Amino acid sequence: MMIPMYIEARYPSYKKKIASTLTEQSCKYILETTQQMKQWIHEKLLVNSRLSIS
Repeated sequence: MMIPMYIEARYPSYKKKIASTLTEQSCKYILETTQQMKQWIHEKLLVNSRLSIS
């Protein structure tokens, strides 16, 4: 999901190679899956916070 961006941040020398592999479609996929992951994490945090309040 966010692996290409992680690699870019951690290994700056790969920046051009990574940038050349990203297409509009792959960027959309990364954004969509990241949003899904964010929503999943948010839901899990809400459930856990409700459990700890009880």
